[in-house]
Amino acid sequence: MPPHSPVTAASRITGIVPRPRHLEVEDGPGCALTPGSRIIGDEALAGAVRRVLSEATGLALSLAEEPSQAPGIAVALDLGLPEEGYTIQVAAEGVSIAAGSERGAVWAAQVLRQLLGPDAFLPGAQSTRWELPAVRIVDAPSWGWRGCMLDVGRHFMPIRRVMDFVELLSQLRVNTLVLHLTEDQGWRFQSLSHPGLTELGSWRLESINPYHGADGTPHGGFYTQNQLRHLVHFADQYGITVVPELEFPGHAAAALRAEPSLAVPGRVPGQVRTEYGISDDVLNMSEDALQFVADIWTEVLDIFDSKYVAIGGDEAPVTQWVSSPEIARRAAELGTVPEKLQHWFTGWLRDWLVERGRIPVGWDEVIDDGPVDGLVCAAWRPGDAAVRALRGGMEAILAPTSHTYLDYYQSEDPQERYSIGSLTTLDDAISFDPLDVVVGCTGEERSRVLGTQFQLWSEYMDTMEEVEYMAFPRAIALAEAAWGRPDGMDAEAVRARVAAHMDRLEAAGVNVRPLDGPHPWQLGGNGRRRRPPKENQAW
Repeated sequence: MPPHSPVTAASRITGIVPRPRHLEVEDGPGCALTPGSRIIGDEALAGAVRRVLSEATGLALSLAEEPSQAPGIAVALDLGLPEEGYTIQVAAEGVSIAAGSERGAVWAAQVLRQLLGPDAFLPGAQSTRWELPAVRIVDAPSWGWRGCMLDVGRHFMPIRRVMDFVELLSQLRVNTLVLHLTEDQGWRFQSLSHPGLTELGSWRLESINPYHGADGTPHGGFYTQNQLRHLVHFADQYGITVVPELEFPGHAAAALRAEPSLAVPGRVPGQVRTEYGISDDVLNMSEDALQFVADIWTEVLDIFDSKYVAIGGDEAPVTQWVSSPEIARRAAELGTVPEKLQHWFTGWLRDWLVERGRIPVGWDEVIDDGPVDGLVCAAWRPGDAAVRALRGGMEAILAPTSHTYLDYYQSEDPQERYSIGSLTTLDDAISFDPLDVVVGCTGEERSRVLGTQFQLWSEYMDTMEEVEYMAFPRAIALAEAAWGRPDGMDAEAVRARVAAHMDRLEAAGVNVRPLDGPHPWQLGGNGRRRRPPKENQAW
């Protein structure tokens, strides 16, 4: 690896990522935070700033009513700013922050942390003097939904490590974590009304790689409701809303293992699914199945306070429905046909959630039979799903496989570790402009774009260290695309900002993939992580 460039005040300023909308370098020396520094101002906003910067610096940064003699931080609420907007002024006498909300104050603190340099990202800070350059920043995001989807269904990730990942997302001003809690390969949500879901559905006998075969090792785990309540609170403190995702009617093999009466007659899965790919297992749409879905969502809504909830809806084959006489009769009772059961179910679940004050988000398969009022379309597949959703009056989240799927390989290098068989390079991430997905839409239609998110499907990420490797550096560029680039695209400047943040992550010990390629110990090698020849990789 080439040696890192020295970190200077100038490089800290140009290395802020996502890039602020307006940044001026001021004359003067800036200021230093020291043990005598205090934070004054709005109590909630000051607490948000202290939470980030006290951890970064090791300084107490006590909340006070009056400033101390040492330069400190003054924080004010400014309702004239956008909700997530903030301003920063660093001068010799101290730091002034104004924010439109507590979340805006968190973003201001994260920017100041970047200005402090890479050492501010390594726990156990030892310095007692932290220099800040003289700058003036005015900033706000272009998009309200700046998301990351983390799949903990296929591989369980311990709650402590998920919290660590939340902090990494907050550093990039990502404001939404979609937590994918249920899959064919595992059920991760503790249900008190249906305890068999965790007793039987939260673990599998082994994991089968389509090229290397079975590993013979059980895998499992689930989150208690108390753990998830703590996660929601913890993430909120760092500016992030946790959106739960439950998969129905497809991707349901683990649930059906625990609740066999909800399966299509004669199609009960014998075990939690050990292979990846698309399963034919779906709910049978009986009254009991609908009550089951309502029971689970009732428990979920009691824990997650997000305005939006994710209902899945992708990759639900109709194979079992159309071949079953019982399902044909049930579909007729519901006023539809087996091929249209997913559309019926989506409308039913949409109504149930809206009655309870939530807005459902579904993958774009949910509009294959036409727009669904009151539902947000997460457009992921190649094609025109996002355009169809917007023109049908729906809101949309743009999550195309071409740029935002971080489970895909990062390069064509045959030594890369086994991943999903497609490719998303750092250059792809840097070049991403969400509005490219909806070219041809009118301004009014584009106004219904909520934002964008990147995906971390975990078929081949069995630890959070693997997630980190697949996320960084690409997630850095995508976080900036989500925040917005009001001055347009400058790929080399984006790459430089990505490199600056990689220095911070490496200082913190995050398992990143270096910009010039994997470390030797990150290669696939000759074992189960070996990348197969392209012609031998099924998906």
